[in-house]
Amino acid sequence: MDWKLLATTFGTLFVAELGDKTQLACMLMTAKTQKPWTVFLGSSLALVLVSFLGVMFANFICQYIPPEIIKKVAAVSFVVMGCLIFLIKYDDSVDLRQHCYMCTLAVRLNGRAQMKIN
Repeated sequence: MDWKLLATTFGTLFVAELGDKTQLACMLMTAKTQKPWTVFLGSSLALVLVSFLGVMFANFICQYIPPEIIKKVAAVSFVVMGCLIFLIKYDDSVDLRQHCYMCTLAVRLNGRAQMKIN
């Protein structure tokens, strides 16, 4: 086990996650449901799964696509997601849980692919 890489990965992701959309979504869901342990367990499992998927995806894709193209696709994806998040109107008809999960999954996959090539 590469302990230095483990510590660097943990530190980088811990700092990156403070105050981001995922944390805010967890706070919103906890405030809305008043079930902090359920939200914690669900968000923890989701983060572990999307981290795994992101690492596996990055490992696969970096074998076939040059890093410059991946960086450009990730940048465009972040801009598109940002615009969609900005433009989506939240009301009772929007399933907040599904929207938060899909945004989290997309951000994690893009983030892991970008970390892998840096």
